Amino acid sequence: SFERYFIMGGQWCRNSTPLRNVLERPLENLLKHVRASRREDLAVADALVRRYVPGERRFHPLHYDHHAMVTAVCSLTHPTPNSGLF
Repeated sequence: SFERYFIMGGQWCRNSTPLRNVLERPLENLLKHVRASRREDLAVADALVRRYVPGERRFHPLHYDHHAMVTAVCSLTHPTPNSGLF
């Protein structure tokens, strides 16, 4: 699979402990900044990681996250030529 949700419906998914150990603090920091600039009652609803490797899905079609007030995207790898979407 090219993507994996680790938070769904505001809850950490089962079997996501390794990701939680790494990403819980950065997500809390991001949420703190978003709440300060937007609204205090915002929460993380869903979070996922997605990979793009040769032989698998290499793009993410243009879309709007109409269900989200805020969307955050970050790379988990160092940028290289022709890597990443943003």
